[in-house]
Amino acid sequence: MADSMPTVIVACQNETLFADIKKQLATLDARIERPDDISRDGILRMLHQTESDSIILAASNGDPHILDTLASIKSTNQLQNIPAIIITPGASEEETIQYLKSGAFHVLKTTEDLPTLPVSVTSAIRYKEDVDGLIIKNTELNDNKTAELNSARTKAEFLANMSHEIRTPMNAVIAMTHLLLQNDLTPEQLEQVKTISESGEDLLEIINNILDFSKIEAQKIDFEEREFNLSKCIENAIDTVAPKAVKNQIELISILKDARPVPYVGDEIRLNQVLTRLIKNSIQQMHAGRIIVRVSLDAAHTNSDTPHTTTPPDTHILTASITDTGPGLTQEKISAILSDIPPSSSTTEDLLFSLYPVIARKLVELLGGQFDIQSEPGHGTRYSFSIPIKTGDPNSTELKQGKEAPKFNSHRFLLVENDDLYLEFYHNFAEQYGINLETTDSVDALQNKLNEPSLFAAVILDVSITDDVKSLAAAINSSNHSNTPFLLLLPSYDEEHPIETNLINTCVIPKPVRHSKLLDIMEQAVSGKLLPKQTPKNDREKHKLDLSLSSRFPLKILLADDHPVNQKVAQQVLNQMGYSCDIADNGRLALELWQKNVYDIVFLDVQMPELDGFQVIQKIRRIEQTMKPNTGRPSHSIVIAMTAHASRTDKNQCLTSGMDDYLAKPFRPEQIQDILIKWSKVKYGINETTEAPEEQASQAQQQTHELPKPGQGPVDFNRILDFVSDDIEDLQELANLFISQTEQQLPDLKTAINSNNQAEAVKLTHKMAGASSTCGMTALAGIFNLMENEARKSGTEHLPNLLEEAIQALGTTQAAVSNFISERTGDNPGS
Repeated sequence: MADSMPTVIVACQNETLFADIKKQLATLDARIERPDDISRDGILRMLHQTESDSIILAASNGDPHILDTLASIKSTNQLQNIPAIIITPGASEEETIQYLKSGAFHVLKTTEDLPTLPVSVTSAIRYKEDVDGLIIKNTELNDNKTAELNSARTKAEFLANMSHEIRTPMNAVIAMTHLLLQNDLTPEQLEQVKTISESGEDLLEIINNILDFSKIEAQKIDFEEREFNLSKCIENAIDTVAPKAVKNQIELISILKDARPVPYVGDEIRLNQVLTRLIKNSIQQMHAGRIIVRVSLDAAHTNSDTPHTTTPPDTHILTASITDTGPGLTQEKISAILSDIPPSSSTTEDLLFSLYPVIARKLVELLGGQFDIQSEPGHGTRYSFSIPIKTGDPNSTELKQGKEAPKFNSHRFLLVENDDLYLEFYHNFAEQYGINLETTDSVDALQNKLNEPSLFAAVILDVSITDDVKSLAAAINSSNHSNTPFLLLLPSYDEEHPIETNLINTCVIPKPVRHSKLLDIMEQAVSGKLLPKQTPKNDREKHKLDLSLSSRFPLKILLADDHPVNQKVAQQVLNQMGYSCDIADNGRLALELWQKNVYDIVFLDVQMPELDGFQVIQKIRRIEQTMKPNTGRPSHSIVIAMTAHASRTDKNQCLTSGMDDYLAKPFRPEQIQDILIKWSKVKYGINETTEAPEEQASQAQQQTHELPKPGQGPVDFNRILDFVSDDIEDLQELANLFISQTEQQLPDLKTAINSNNQAEAVKLTHKMAGASSTCGMTALAGIFNLMENEARKSGTEHLPNLLEEAIQALGTTQAAVSNFISERTGDNPGS
């Protein structure tokens, strides 16, 4: 029993029965108490006021309210663990069963059962002690678990912050090695610098893994659902890891099956992360070999275990597998990946790179999917996962699964391939795009085909099927197909091949092959405009900076960063291109320098003392909104965010705060150069083919930034393509972001107009005019510029009609962008 004397409540109206009960309990070392009020409410009140170890509900001839009182006790959280003994002489068997079902600890049906009452009460008191002990223990366990979870989150946040801090010295390592690669180095020095550069990239990859793992553990990872192109998502993942595979002489093959020609809805970013991490993990474990990525879609079915649950008809299960020919995994390593418990014999390298599949597994589980590994030492590894995914709008014209290829309908293509996996890849490709593709598996069969009078539009030839490329080239040149374009498939790690010197009308397609790239080349072949293979760049050329950039694009630059290493790195990179810069080591000084001087570009670190980057940009934009015209200052300063926070969310936060572009640390010198070129073109209003002589640049430097005028068409696509380096996907993302933000701002502008809030109307129209001008949305830029001038002069009186014009122009702009993208990608709007 407990150290203190237990308390037993006896709720009994009948005095004789109460006396008998008290007599039976006299031998117990317990305190017996009786409620003054024997009603249900009275009993419940006493139980709340007294720490009771047991209660006896007794009636001499049965009492209907006992069952009601028992039910009330068991339905009250604070009382439900108190054992209740029922004494009701004369109760039927059915009544007894009902008491027990309602939670009674014991039932005495006759007065002859009273002698057993002490045993029942003693058992009830011990039961209460055990239950209380379990509750205390469970509470302690829950408290400990909560403390452990909080500790884990604290550690995860610490790791996330530390990985951010590590990026600062990494910025110096990577940027400086890229600068070194531009110098004339001896072969030995070049090899040493390349080793430093590659090691820096590997370390950065580890830091990124730790950051992602920390975010998952700290439950600070975001998910989003939107329409995306599944085929492009898979190919982008392959492209990301291809350079590392090339270095390790690994072939990557991706096969997408059962995908319908519609967009899909899901988290494209997380799916890409899962795929890239699993492929990277396989690449890391092997040298030479093959990695096969298979993705298929199946309709989701109702769960047979829960027949009342239904699955939406547009839901599918995406199943993917990454199979490699690497060394395989032990069962201990497989268990470690699936359970987060590191194997006891793991090396540091094993632990670091096991983060790849661990992060992939955690992301899959957070996406509501399942993850599995099949492997054994010496026989490769197969990672597989499945996640739910939905189909998007079948009438969508922006994100079709594949573009139409009507010009191929009347053409024959020949594939020379003897590898079953590549044959499967090309058959799926041909079926998806409606291409008439014939296949043959040998050089002899190819020569027979070349003698046929009916010509092929192009021949796709995997050069790995023969060692005698010279004889093959001679046969081709002497055949009826001597002028037929030949598309040469080379292993991704084979940069050159002697067959190129023997065939003139050829184009090399390095593996892994992208659907979109192959379609473009096939279209070129059909149109007779086949482009030659570009000579691969050597290491120095890849990292070469334009040393005359400052003479072509004179710029006054402000660099705001509080870390001396970052300052030094950025200075050296800018110096290489002939630029100097003013430096501010805190946000307040950066703002003061900006107010005193006219800068063409401001590089603004997000995390700085006194004022952070977000506070600085808010003050800059607020000052710009109140500036009078013709002050000699641009109405909109180009501000580039620099931050070690490298997630998509961080990028969006920088752009929506008012910054014009985003540069993640650690950055590479060529990224700084790309930023300077990109925004110089905006400043000087030039495109790729426009010369920028020093005289023109000097004059342009003295001019303020003017908004585009209306009447030039709704969108200046030359300008917007310059922003995105001719990348249609980036153009689409930028246009969607602009349209979305404009749609969100229009109701605010309407409210300001309706409430005659002149200051707010000027502020919003200025912001919207600047964004429209920056993005090349000329029609909207002209209208918003007119609205801003009108608001400054006359208030909001004449703005309602202009607002209607802006709404119509937004629709025209959106349609123009959609049509332009459809024309460039080959999609047919409305199909």
